[in-house]
Amino acid sequence: MSWSRSSEGVCSGELPLRALRVRVRPDRVEVEIVVAAERYAQTDSKLIAECLGHVPTLGQHACRNSVGPVFASVMRNTSTPHLLEHLVIDVQTRAAKDPNRVFTGTTQWSAGDGLIAHVAFSYEDDLVALDALNRSLSFLNGVLIDQRG
Repeated sequence: MSWSRSSEGVCSGELPLRALRVRVRPDRVEVEIVVAAERYAQTDSKLIAECLGHVPTLGQHACRNSVGPVFASVMRNTSTPHLLEHLVIDVQTRAAKDPNRVFTGTTQWSAGDGLIAHVAFSYEDDLVALDALNRSLSFLNGVLIDQRG
């Protein structure tokens, strides 16, 4: 998938979302995501509308949550790291060698800091997964900067 947005050169300060640590495990990639400010921490309808314009299948992802069985159930009111998780999974799904491959992920806020989230996702190819993470971060940062400054 080719996304036209990029955060490069858009913001002279800190990016809205940043990968602080990345660990590649045998079955998953674990990422510590730092959210620069509260205004970037949650999704809203405008952010999701922009994302759906580029990733129309986003809402169809299976998602365990307290509201419904798919990401659409919560996507307009969830954390931006959770949205990032689903963007990464979508990129990997489209790049998968096995069309039946299922990717999974989890996101949770850190107990010690309200603006740090732990995101983990499965992968088929670690290099594809890391590329998906970089592309998804770049895209989401670009949208957040455009919409929220």
